[in-house]
Amino acid sequence: SRGEDLLDGLDPEQREAATHLAGPLVVIAGPGTGKTRTLTHRLAYGIAQRHADPEQCLTLTFSRRAAAELRERLCRLLPKSGRAVTIMTFHTLGLFILREHGGKVGLPERFRVAADEERRQLLRDGLQVSHRRATKLLSQISKFKRSSSPTAAWNGSSDEPASGPKGPVADKTLQEALRLYQDRLRRHAWVDFDDLILLAGELLERHPELTHSYRRRWPCISVDEFQDTDAAQYRLIRLLAPTTGNVCVIGDPDQSIYGFRGADPQVFRRFQEDYPSAKLVHLTTNYRSTSAITDGALQAIRPASLVPHRKLRSLLESPERIQIHASRSERAEAEFVVHTIERLIGGHAFFSMDSGRVDHEPTEPLSFDDFAVLYRAEAQTPPLVEALQRSGIPFQKRTHRALADDPTVQRLLPVMHELLGH
Repeated sequence: SRGEDLLDGLDPEQREAATHLAGPLVVIAGPGTGKTRTLTHRLAYGIAQRHADPEQCLTLTFSRRAAAELRERLCRLLPKSGRAVTIMTFHTLGLFILREHGGKVGLPERFRVAADEERRQLLRDGLQVSHRRATKLLSQISKFKRSSSPTAAWNGSSDEPASGPKGPVADKTLQEALRLYQDRLRRHAWVDFDDLILLAGELLERHPELTHSYRRRWPCISVDEFQDTDAAQYRLIRLLAPTTGNVCVIGDPDQSIYGFRGADPQVFRRFQEDYPSAKLVHLTTNYRSTSAITDGALQAIRPASLVPHRKLRSLLESPERIQIHASRSERAEAEFVVHTIERLIGGHAFFSMDSGRVDHEPTEPLSFDDFAVLYRAEAQTPPLVEALQRSGIPFQKRTHRALADDPTVQRLLPVMHELLGH
């Protein structure tokens, strides 16, 4: 039948998810189990089966990079129609809806999203506070907006006690800052990123006819990395996807990394309560790591896992075992990393040989691009960077920080907006 070749190469669990095209679907995808592959093949299969036209499919992601990767993979599967699928981030969706109907929630026609430095300056000027204090207040305001009623957040209201994930957050200072902040945003015809989600949800709640219109436009909805969804984003999903609709959420509760931004990994349980007919599929075969790594990861996560009877298996066997090394200091840790790379690569510089740091031949040929050094926080990088530079090891430091987040660019953006008349 149509599109059956799109299921080739999928394992039984992936195939079960990809062929469920009617009604809600929850996919718990463990690490390395082919989450993106399953999501794109399900979309392609549904379109090939004519279950939905590509224009009727909406896929939501949490980053532009993820959206671009999904688009690229989908277009490889569906060269002619993949481009017609709507793939965007939650914030882009909010902006899209508000550009079409923002006037209904009081937005001027030419509103724009304020840059971080502009938002910070609003508070610095209005409250006469330091750069550091303004940054902290912006973080508190964002957390409040993501966890309070949308009307209260947009209006800067403090009549209702606002509660976030860890209790009340609307103290008097924050209330004052929020009122001033929202007032000055509106004066400039600005919104912030949280407003994009909040106001889009507010718009759809106030105008059911628009909600029905968007439901007709996108009867097929998919949400990637669902564990990172916060309350405001989940509300948007609930409005766009009817209880028995074709909505697929995919992710892993144990991989939630945005709790500090209001994401709630329990959102999977909430979805199953709100969509009681949802089919549940677990992806449990890891294609990325050896069994030593998957077994170790499973042992580490199991006591705190949010997935009952968590399973994860690898098809890759390896005699290598996980090694744990405890260092006396950050500097010693960085030196250990460098020494390990040099030892495994067999020495790459006269310095390594002269210092005696290379003590034996590598067991297999390796090159510099075979190595990755992962760290938990940006603050841990200086000793590593210094040690790598000192040893002469070539490296690239990857960061998720966008160009627009650079402090210098942040200062230039308002000037550029003025020059362009935006």
